[in-house]
This record gives sequence, structure tokens and C-alpha cells, in this order.
Amino acid sequence: MTLGAWRRHDAPPTAAAMADGISDPRRPMWIELTRWLRETYGLEGELTWTDEETGWVLRYRRNGKALTTLMPGEAGGIGALVVVGPSIVDAALAAPLSEPTREALEVAKPYADGRWLWLKVTEPRIVEDIETLIRLKSPPPRRPRSGAVDAAAEELEREPASPG
Repeated sequence: MTLGAWRRHDAPPTAAAMADGISDPRRPMWIELTRWLRETYGLEGELTWTDEETGWVLRYRRNGKALTTLMPGEAGGIGALVVVGPSIVDAALAAPLSEPTREALEVAKPYADGRWLWLKVTEPRIVEDIETLIRLKSPPPRRPRSGAVDAAAEELEREPASPG
């Protein structure tokens, strides 16, 4: 993994500062992934200190279960950790994943808690892969979260009513 962007333990960043530290063209991918987690699962990332090399990260958990950890990289990149548990490995291998994600899954060493996928988020397709793996780990709630309801309502207000 590359060095983290926020490596001063005594100076934790805000989530907004983390997003601002991501360089284009990767910033929209960070924004999309954090938006998707908020709207789909109602989650905000937990700002978590890891170690001197990786620094501060955003960890996403649901019901105590880790979904993903997002790591802003030193050079403006994005890293993501997704642990694919033993119960979903076959489903993940059958899922339509990009080549880099599939390769990471196939070569990841199986541990008791699953295969740890360290992904470099370099293209929108990898964001889709992360979303797919998270859905396999923890199916979204049946009802959209409040943020998704608000966004859908705003979209309806902008669209002209169709005749008939």
C-alpha cells in the first residue's frame, strides 16, 4: 500500500479535508463512494488512526461489521480495503468484477476472517466493484436511507410531470 496522506496522529483531518486532498480525476470517485455508502446504508465514515505509514482513514461499519476502509494516498490517490469473508468468496468470484479487482481477489491469501483486498481506486469501474463486494457482504436495507429519500424527492421536484 502507498503512504497515507494524513500521517500526523496529533492532527486528524476532517472528512471534507480528506476529500479535498484527493486529486482529480480521483476525487469524483471518492465522493461517489462516500455518497453511495451514506445514501445506501446511512453511514458516515469513522475517522480512524491506523499507523504511522497509513495514517488517518475512513472506516465504514454496519452493525459492528466492517464494510470497507477508505485511505487517501500521499500522491492524491485512493486505496480501499474490503475483506471478502469465506461465506461470500464464491459469490464474489462469480460477480462481474473488473480485472484488477478479480486478480486481487484470486491472489489474496485466505485467512480465517476472509481475503483482504487492497484495491487502488484508479477508475470508476473499481468503485463499482467495491459497491458490489459491499452489497455481497451486507445487503442494503429494504428502505432507502433518509439521504436517498431526500435526493429522490429533490430529483422528482426537478423533473416535469409527464402528461397522462
